[in-house]
Amino acid sequence: MLPALRIAVALKPKWIIFENVSRMSNTVIEDENGKLRPILDLIPEYLGSEYIGESKVVEFAEYGIPQRRKRLITVYSKLQIAKKYLQSGGSLIPPETHHKLGKNLLPKWITVKDAIGDFPFLDARNSETAKHPNLPLHYVPILTPEKYQWISHTPEGDSAFNNQCINPKCGFKNNPIHRASRDSSGINRANHNTPLYCIKYGHLLPRPFTKTKDGKLRIMRGFTSAYKRMSWDIPAPTLTKNLSFPCSDRNIHPTQNRVLSLAEACKLHTISDFNYQWEPLIWKNKKIKQASDSLIRESIGESIPPKFMYLLGQHLINITEKNINTTPKENPLQLELFSLSNFSC
Repeated sequence: MLPALRIAVALKPKWIIFENVSRMSNTVIEDENGKLRPILDLIPEYLGSEYIGESKVVEFAEYGIPQRRKRLITVYSKLQIAKKYLQSGGSLIPPETHHKLGKNLLPKWITVKDAIGDFPFLDARNSETAKHPNLPLHYVPILTPEKYQWISHTPEGDSAFNNQCINPKCGFKNNPIHRASRDSSGINRANHNTPLYCIKYGHLLPRPFTKTKDGKLRIMRGFTSAYKRMSWDIPAPTLTKNLSFPCSDRNIHPTQNRVLSLAEACKLHTISDFNYQWEPLIWKNKKIKQASDSLIRESIGESIPPKFMYLLGQHLINITEKNINTTPKENPLQLELFSLSNFSC
């Protein structure tokens, strides 16, 4: 953050916006004198009395985004109108537009089903069913037969590590499930003793496994959120750059046997709300290669949802134009509307 602060001091923009992971609110770093300081204390010291601002941990689901994702948002300004607004009790962070339970006259959070429930069916069993012929980015990687079996027996909102016996002669449903506990250092670790075989009659359970050097099967090491389906009736969990891998964090489709497609991920991240195109582009009479899947995944996993940036930008424009009570428009504008001369991120 220190390099960004130096740039802000040199450019002196009207508005300065920082975003970080939520735990940064309690992070200490070394200042230029080698002294440990809370990172949020350094911002006003660097910017000086010319600027005033605030920091807040934001839950993006509270802004109509169908994804649970928290980030520390910090906004500073040198405009007198912004200083007056903040000092009078206003906030430089836009007000929430949604509520988890639909309270305070706000609509409920947008769910996974609201966002992607009408996407065409896909199945990761083979190449014919894993890709839609006409919808861009609506395709998924093919699963191995083992992974397909694990996922196909996993209920909505649950992990394949918790699957029960599927042998028709047994069907025992009370095998211990996968859990996690904190070790002596306080680190949360997944248990290694989760059973792979049914404790009643010894049949192999449809749970993630790996082979040891001697050819024996053992339960795969993984967190309780690995090989886990999403739930339809709540927002998606935070999407990561590993969203196309079933072993990653809660990224399996609620009911279909596959991970999310990139098209669905763009919808859950609100990228598709802005008509952004990943297709090949023409630049200086040269055709630029289409963005790779890994680049798209990383763009989603390492960014904040564009819809929030639109709401934040519109809120700051309203303050700048002394129109702070105006509700942001329903149809989002392209992000290019925010000039680099006015904003530093």
